[in-house]
Amino acid sequence: MISEGALIAGAASFLLALLISSVLTPIVTRWARRRGFIDHPLGADSHKTHKVATPFGGGVAITIAIVLPLLVVLQMARMLSGVEPD
Repeated sequence: MISEGALIAGAASFLLALLISSVLTPIVTRWARRRGFIDHPLGADSHKTHKVATPFGGGVAITIAIVLPLLVVLQMARMLSGVEPD
């Protein structure tokens, strides 16, 4: 059975990841457009399926949104368990 603390930590991690990705994705998208990091469709003979230019970098925002809450939850678990860092 999952403990109440683990359930709360998981929910908090999910909500923090959702918040971070919601904030960072538009910021990274604007940054990519300003810097010219854009994937342009090449026409009918291309393997690309998008019709309009699409900025790169969304994966960076999503990665940060996953890793940062994970690190926070792990650090909180370490502090609450009383384990000293190496």
